[in-house]
Amino acid sequence: MQSELLSTLYFPDISGFTSFVNNTEFEHGQHITAMLLEEIISSNYLDFEVSEIEGDSVLFFKEERIDELKKLIDLSLHIHKKFHERRKQLDESTHCNCGACSSIVNLKLKFIIHFGEVKKIKIHNFEKLYGRDVIIIHRLLKNKIQENEYILITKNKSYQLQLNFSYPQLSEAKYFIQGIDNLGNVEGVYFLIK
Repeated sequence: MQSELLSTLYFPDISGFTSFVNNTEFEHGQHITAMLLEEIISSNYLDFEVSEIEGDSVLFFKEERIDELKKLIDLSLHIHKKFHERRKQLDESTHCNCGACSSIVNLKLKFIIHFGEVKKIKIHNFEKLYGRDVIIIHRLLKNKIQENEYILITKNKSYQLQLNFSYPQLSEAKYFIQGIDNLGNVEGVYFLIK
Protein backbone atom coordinates (compact mmCIF):
# COMPACT_ATOMS: atom_id res chain seq x y z
CA MET A 1 0.00 0.00 0.00
CA GLN A 2 1.32 3.45 -0.92
CA SER A 3 1.60 6.36 1.48
CA GLU A 4 -0.73 9.32 1.23
CA LEU A 5 0.01 11.86 -1.47
CA LEU A 6 -0.68 15.55 -1.00
CA SER A 7 -2.66 16.22 -4.16
CA THR A 8 -4.71 18.72 -6.09
CA LEU A 9 -8.06 17.21 -7.03
CA TYR A 10 -9.73 18.88 -10.00
CA PHE A 11 -13.28 17.98 -10.97
CA PRO A 12 -15.01 19.51 -14.03
CA ASP A 13 -18.66 18.43 -14.07
CA ILE A 14 -21.33 18.93 -16.75
CA SER A 15 -24.42 20.61 -15.28
CA GLY A 16 -27.78 19.61 -16.72
CA PHE A 17 -26.54 16.14 -17.57
CA THR A 18 -29.14 14.12 -15.66
CA SER A 19 -31.98 15.87 -17.45
CA PHE A 20 -30.09 15.53 -20.74
CA VAL A 21 -29.74 11.75 -20.33
CA ASN A 22 -33.27 11.19 -19.03
CA ASN A 23 -34.95 13.19 -21.77
CA THR A 24 -32.89 12.33 -24.83
CA GLU A 25 -32.21 9.55 -27.29
CA PHE A 26 -29.49 7.21 -26.14
CA GLU A 27 -27.39 7.00 -29.30
CA HIS A 28 -27.09 10.73 -29.97
CA GLY A 29 -26.78 11.58 -26.27
CA GLN A 30 -23.94 9.10 -25.93
CA HIS A 31 -22.06 10.64 -28.86
CA ILE A 32 -22.54 14.22 -27.57
CA THR A 33 -21.41 13.25 -24.05
CA ALA A 34 -18.28 11.52 -25.37
CA MET A 35 -17.33 14.53 -27.51
CA LEU A 36 -17.74 16.98 -24.61
CA LEU A 37 -15.80 14.82 -22.15
CA GLU A 38 -13.02 14.38 -24.71
CA GLU A 39 -12.85 18.17 -25.05
CA ILE A 40 -12.51 18.55 -21.27
CA ILE A 41 -9.68 15.99 -21.17
CA SER A 42 -7.79 17.32 -24.19
CA SER A 43 -8.01 20.93 -22.91
CA ASN A 44 -6.15 20.01 -19.70
CA TYR A 45 -2.84 21.77 -20.39
CA LEU A 46 -1.56 21.45 -16.79
CA ASP A 47 -1.14 17.70 -17.29
CA PHE A 48 -3.45 16.52 -14.55
CA GLU A 49 -3.87 12.75 -14.55
CA VAL A 50 -7.32 11.32 -15.14
CA SER A 51 -8.42 9.25 -12.17
CA GLU A 52 -11.94 8.47 -13.37
CA ILE A 53 -14.50 9.43 -15.97
CA GLU A 54 -17.82 9.42 -14.16
CA GLY A 55 -20.61 9.80 -16.70
CA ASP A 56 -20.79 13.59 -16.75
CA SER A 57 -17.50 14.52 -15.12
CA VAL A 58 -13.79 13.86 -15.09
CA LEU A 59 -11.90 13.48 -11.81
CA PHE A 60 -8.37 14.74 -12.40
CA PHE A 61 -5.53 14.79 -9.87
CA LYS A 62 -1.97 15.96 -9.61
CA GLU A 63 0.43 14.55 -7.04
CA GLU A 64 1.28 17.99 -5.73
CA ARG A 65 -0.58 20.95 -4.40
CA ILE A 66 -0.75 23.73 -6.95
CA ASP A 67 -0.34 26.76 -4.72
CA GLU A 68 -0.85 29.34 -7.43
CA LEU A 69 -4.63 29.52 -7.68
CA LYS A 70 -4.40 31.70 -10.76
CA LYS A 71 -3.10 28.68 -12.71
CA LEU A 72 -6.18 26.68 -11.72
CA ILE A 73 -8.54 29.54 -12.54
CA ASP A 74 -6.83 30.00 -15.93
CA LEU A 75 -7.14 26.27 -16.66
CA SER A 76 -10.81 26.28 -15.66
CA LEU A 77 -11.62 29.24 -17.88
CA HIS A 78 -9.72 27.63 -20.76
CA ILE A 79 -11.60 24.33 -20.40
CA HIS A 80 -14.88 26.25 -20.01
CA LYS A 81 -14.22 28.14 -23.26
CA LYS A 82 -13.26 24.98 -25.16
CA PHE A 83 -16.28 23.10 -23.78
CA HIS A 84 -18.65 25.83 -24.97
CA GLU A 85 -16.95 26.07 -28.36
CA ARG A 86 -17.38 22.31 -28.83
CA ARG A 87 -20.96 22.44 -27.55
CA LYS A 88 -21.76 25.22 -30.04
CA GLN A 89 -20.05 23.31 -32.87
CA LEU A 90 -22.08 20.18 -32.08
CA ASP A 91 -25.28 22.23 -31.92
CA GLU A 92 -24.63 24.00 -35.23
CA SER A 93 -23.48 20.90 -37.10
CA THR A 94 -26.56 18.81 -36.40
CA HIS A 95 -29.66 18.75 -38.56
CA CYS A 96 -31.39 16.41 -36.16
CA ASN A 97 -34.34 17.52 -34.05
CA CYS A 98 -34.16 14.70 -31.51
CA GLY A 99 -34.17 15.53 -27.80
CA ALA A 100 -30.39 15.07 -27.42
CA CYS A 101 -29.42 17.24 -30.36
CA SER A 102 -31.92 19.98 -29.56
CA SER A 103 -30.93 20.22 -25.89
CA ILE A 104 -27.14 20.48 -26.27
CA VAL A 105 -27.40 24.20 -25.51
CA ASN A 106 -28.67 23.45 -21.99
CA LEU A 107 -25.41 21.80 -20.91
CA LYS A 108 -23.13 23.91 -18.68
CA LEU A 109 -19.84 23.31 -16.87
CA LYS A 110 -18.78 23.74 -13.25
CA PHE A 111 -15.47 23.05 -11.51
CA ILE A 112 -14.65 21.78 -8.01
CA ILE A 113 -11.04 22.17 -6.84
CA HIS A 114 -9.94 20.56 -3.58
CA PHE A 115 -6.55 20.03 -1.95
CA GLY A 116 -5.98 16.98 0.19
CA GLU A 117 -4.31 13.71 0.87
CA VAL A 118 -5.16 10.66 -1.18
CA LYS A 119 -3.87 7.16 -1.61
CA LYS A 120 -3.82 5.10 -4.74
CA ILE A 121 -5.12 1.58 -4.40
CA LYS A 122 -4.77 -1.11 -7.01
CA ILE A 123 -7.86 -3.10 -7.90
CA HIS A 124 -7.21 -5.76 -10.49
CA ASN A 125 -5.51 -3.81 -13.34
CA PHE A 126 -6.81 -0.41 -12.22
CA GLU A 127 -5.51 2.24 -9.85
CA LYS A 128 -8.12 4.19 -7.93
CA LEU A 129 -7.84 7.22 -5.69
CA TYR A 130 -8.89 6.54 -2.13
CA GLY A 131 -9.37 8.60 1.00
CA ARG A 132 -11.36 11.17 2.91
CA ASP A 133 -10.59 13.96 0.43
CA VAL A 134 -11.86 11.87 -2.49
CA ILE A 135 -15.18 11.54 -0.65
CA ILE A 136 -15.23 15.28 0.06
CA ILE A 137 -14.77 16.34 -3.57
CA HIS A 138 -17.54 13.98 -4.69
CA ARG A 139 -19.91 15.32 -2.03
CA LEU A 140 -19.13 18.89 -3.08
CA LEU A 141 -20.70 18.20 -6.47
CA LYS A 142 -24.07 18.26 -4.68
CA ASN A 143 -24.01 21.66 -3.03
CA LYS A 144 -26.32 24.62 -2.43
CA ILE A 145 -24.99 26.85 -5.21
CA GLN A 146 -27.99 27.61 -7.42
CA GLU A 147 -26.09 28.59 -10.57
CA ASN A 148 -24.86 26.01 -13.08
CA GLU A 149 -21.45 27.46 -14.00
CA TYR A 150 -18.91 28.26 -11.34
CA ILE A 151 -15.48 27.49 -9.94
CA LEU A 152 -15.50 26.29 -6.31
CA ILE A 153 -12.18 26.13 -4.47
CA THR A 154 -11.83 24.68 -0.98
CA LYS A 155 -9.39 25.65 1.73
CA ASN A 156 -8.01 23.65 4.61
CA LYS A 157 -6.00 24.25 7.78
CA SER A 158 -2.66 24.24 6.01
CA TYR A 159 -3.76 26.30 3.05
CA GLN A 160 -5.32 29.76 2.96
CA LEU A 161 -6.80 30.99 -0.29
CA GLN A 162 -4.79 33.82 -1.83
CA LEU A 163 -7.27 35.78 -3.96
CA ASN A 164 -5.05 38.50 -5.37
CA PHE A 165 -6.51 38.40 -8.88
CA SER A 166 -9.66 39.30 -10.75
CA TYR A 167 -11.15 38.24 -14.05
CA PRO A 168 -13.87 39.91 -16.12
CA GLN A 169 -15.37 36.45 -16.77
CA LEU A 170 -15.89 35.79 -13.04
CA SER A 171 -18.03 37.25 -10.30
CA GLU A 172 -16.49 38.44 -7.05
CA ALA A 173 -15.47 35.59 -4.75
CA LYS A 174 -18.31 34.36 -2.54
CA TYR A 175 -17.72 32.52 0.72
CA PHE A 176 -18.78 28.87 0.79
CA ILE A 177 -19.36 26.42 3.64
CA GLN A 178 -20.92 23.00 3.43
CA GLY A 179 -21.42 20.39 6.11
CA ILE A 180 -20.64 16.87 5.00
CA ASP A 181 -21.98 13.96 7.04
CA ASN A 182 -19.28 12.37 9.23
CA LEU A 183 -16.60 14.65 7.74
CA GLY A 184 -17.47 18.09 9.16
CA ASN A 185 -17.59 21.44 7.43
CA VAL A 186 -15.75 22.25 4.23
CA GLU A 187 -15.02 25.92 3.56
CA GLY A 188 -13.87 27.81 0.54
CA VAL A 189 -14.92 30.29 -2.09
CA TYR A 190 -16.65 30.16 -5.42
CA PHE A 191 -16.79 32.37 -8.47
CA LEU A 192 -19.72 32.42 -10.86
CA ILE A 193 -18.66 32.18 -14.49
CA LYS A 194 -20.37 34.94 -16.47
